[in-house]
Amino acid sequence: LSAGRYTLMASKGGFVTLQYGQRRPAERGTPIDLAAGQVLEKIVLALPRGSVIAGRITDEFGDAVVGAQVQVLRYAFAPGGRRLQPAGRTDMTDDQGSFRLYGLNPGDYYVSATLRSGVMMTMDGRPAPEGRQGYAPTYYPGTPSRADAGRITVGVGQEVGGISFALAPTRVARISGRVVGLTGDRTNAFVMARLDDGVAFGGGMQAGGQVDEDGEFQITSLPPG
Repeated sequence: LSAGRYTLMASKGGFVTLQYGQRRPAERGTPIDLAAGQVLEKIVLALPRGSVIAGRITDEFGDAVVGAQVQVLRYAFAPGGRRLQPAGRTDMTDDQGSFRLYGLNPGDYYVSATLRSGVMMTMDGRPAPEGRQGYAPTYYPGTPSRADAGRITVGVGQEVGGISFALAPTRVARISGRVVGLTGDRTNAFVMARLDDGVAFGGGMQAGGQVDEDGEFQITSLPPG
């Protein structure tokens, strides 16, 4: 290393990432100033084990939902003000509908679940046509409204279990239209729709539709919004 000021950071899966000098994640680390030719030894960083949020996702009848995507979100300042942002941890429910989100920093979180990565499905597992019942992206404790989402607080290394809730049934819709001005092979074009749910940086359910040879597209299985 050349002479200068450095920040030393350590990370490991399932543990909280910390900088040298931090006692807790919200604090600032201590920079290290190195002179030319200096040898600095015996630097110790003690990583606490990450927190865990675990639970189960069901349908409105209490049966396990398999393959739902579950993620944690937290409020942070972003362009446009304070908004919910994905906290970087996701999981897919198993055959029992269970999920486990680990390696979390201590703090306040919100949990959301979306079936089949946002594709609205009918009860028999097929894509839901418009006017049929599917499932909306749902926040703990079982609401499609982020304003009504329940806050979950975890301490350092704490495991919070029992975060179980049912996906919210909803009648799904369709958006169709035509893309003009395309040249070449129109079937290579794809139209995407993202639910504007107020979640910053990649939040919100996404769905898409292929553009056919006439430039027309359909995006089906969309929740209201």
